[in-house]
Amino acid sequence: MARLITISNRLPISVKVKDGNFIYEQSVGGLATGLSSTGAKENWWVGWPGMTIKPEDHDSLTARMNHDTLQPVFLNDRDYENFYEGFSNKTVWPPFHYFKQYTIYKKTYWEAYRKVKMSASEEVKKIAQPDDVFGARLPVNAAASCSVRHSLMQLLAFSCIFALLYELFRSCPWRKEILEEY
Repeated sequence: MARLITISNRLPISVKVKDGNFIYEQSVGGLATGLSSTGAKENWWVGWPGMTIKPEDHDSLTARMNHDTLQPVFLNDRDYENFYEGFSNKTVWPPFHYFKQYTIYKKTYWEAYRKVKMSASEEVKKIAQPDDVFGARLPVNAAASCSVRHSLMQLLAFSCIFALLYELFRSCPWRKEILEEY
């Protein structure tokens, strides 16, 4: 059976520091629990490890995480603020939950999304194999998987959020660019 690679904002674990060492804390959530029983020979996850990691620790932590079929996408503080807290939580989340009045469109959020999407694409390319099946956790993650589609790819899409109505999507200043990515 092919490997399943899930591309998500966050990994199914959070990295923490305890007594100067990195430890994992299991994330609780329906998707992480559900995918653990898919039957795929390997379930890989690509996403943010839950905290900002110093660049000098990236290689050693990546090696450890790869052993556990995790591929981290490291974010610095600015990317975390503008992509994760900004674009994901203030630009994408509100309209998908019909709270258009809380949606914030900022160019810095959009630029961070594009930067993190490219970083995620590079991380996917590091582990991808020709028969892999890719699952994109949210629409913002599907773009990262689509950017490697030329050489590989079966893409599954699954989401914990509702389909976005055209009336809400058309207010996004980057709607054309987002649609072109797919």
